[in-house]
Amino acid sequence: MILRSSPGEGDQKLCCSALLQQRLVNSVTMGAWRLLDLYPKIPTDLSQSTVMGGWFSTLTGVIMLLLFQVELFSFMSAPIESQVVVDNVLETKLQINFNMSFLDLPCEYLSVDALDVLGSNRVNITGKEVQKWHLDPQGVKQAFHGRNRQQRDIVQFDEAVVASLQDLHENGVHAAVLTEENFDTWLLEHDFTFVAFHAPWCGWCQRLMPTLEVLAEVLEESQRGITVGTVDCTTQQNLCTKRFSVLAFPTLKLFNEEKLLKPDYSGDRTVQAFSTYLYSKADGKTMKHQKRGRKEFPEVGLHDDKWPGCMVTGHIMVNRVPGNFHIEAASKSHTFHGATTNLSHIVHHMSFGNDPPRRTQTKINRLTEDLRQNAPLDGNVYIANAYHQAPHHYLRVVGSMYHLNPMKTPWHGYQMVANSQMMLYDEEEVPEARFSYNISPMSVLVRSEKRPWYDFVTKVLAIVGGTFSMVGLVDAAVFRASRKAGRQLS
Repeated sequence: MILRSSPGEGDQKLCCSALLQQRLVNSVTMGAWRLLDLYPKIPTDLSQSTVMGGWFSTLTGVIMLLLFQVELFSFMSAPIESQVVVDNVLETKLQINFNMSFLDLPCEYLSVDALDVLGSNRVNITGKEVQKWHLDPQGVKQAFHGRNRQQRDIVQFDEAVVASLQDLHENGVHAAVLTEENFDTWLLEHDFTFVAFHAPWCGWCQRLMPTLEVLAEVLEESQRGITVGTVDCTTQQNLCTKRFSVLAFPTLKLFNEEKLLKPDYSGDRTVQAFSTYLYSKADGKTMKHQKRGRKEFPEVGLHDDKWPGCMVTGHIMVNRVPGNFHIEAASKSHTFHGATTNLSHIVHHMSFGNDPPRRTQTKINRLTEDLRQNAPLDGNVYIANAYHQAPHHYLRVVGSMYHLNPMKTPWHGYQMVANSQMMLYDEEEVPEARFSYNISPMSVLVRSEKRPWYDFVTKVLAIVGGTFSMVGLVDAAVFRASRKAGRQLS
């Protein structure tokens, strides 16, 4: 008898066979993956936790945290690179910024001049960009002098006075010759004395002396108690230089007995103009203040120099070629002597180009000193300790392109190297504070190299893995050594 299986039993056998084959394949595959396992697991019942292991685990966390902070700071502060390139700036003008205090040069005589190799010569640069402030004898800023303006033209001499001084003296000397011996006595003996401090070599003084002689005769006839005196500053140096700090010739001062009336006379130099000025002062002699513009200035003592210095601040535009700008004593109606011109000064600020944006300036301040030599003269004091000398400054200007933010346009500025020295002048020359500059054809490119994000991630993973492995090795070595020592003791 032949036994036959039902159709359902055959299907079950095929299904079981396929399932067994699948399990066999899975078992082989899992075994192969186990062979590739680089991280074999230790059963929980075979692991052992120790106090020393807890210490090392804490140490691992601390080291990882410190190294992560260092790496994060390094990633956030991109490294700075610099290289020298050809300066391809197409600008034709260069801005020079300055803020300086001249301790012994009045604002009315301070002149800012500029000269370059192209032949451009600008004398007494004016405009709203240059401003002046009066300084007291201690160098402290006191009052605003105003914007630098062209000096007012005045009548230098009286054309109606045609006679020479020698001819005018034929009927007697009416303008008193004052010296250090008779100066104070003369002032006390007369209500008003109009004194001209002069020098024989001064051309303006030579033209003025006949006018003063005629003026003295006119005032003498008027019997108003006003006299005229002259002081030769070449022979009366103590009186001119030390006592009254006379800088320019002629200097005209009015005294009410022993008191000096400020400011000095600066009007037309004719008999009519002098007479009008002196009569008005004599008629108002009881006034305690003389008006000047909108402010009132009190009378000062005989030996008091109220504002001997001047602070000049602002900027000028010059051609972008080698040249110099200088500060000197200048006047359309005065002559200066080198021995009385003191160009001692303090440089509060000196730079080239426009100021950078605030954020860019903050980043520049964080750079090393050799990459931010933008104003090396700032805060320096230069004193002329002898006559006929003045400080000269030589500036090597180098263009600098700061590309500190890859997302923004680079800022073009200037660095400079400064060298200063005291220069001597001949006795006939008037000293000047000179700032000579030369522009380099090369430029410095300063930029920050931003690290890519994947570099930061790689470093962090290296910190985690390296720290974990190294501390694990140390922990294992210490654990084995302690067990071995314990067995030997037991």
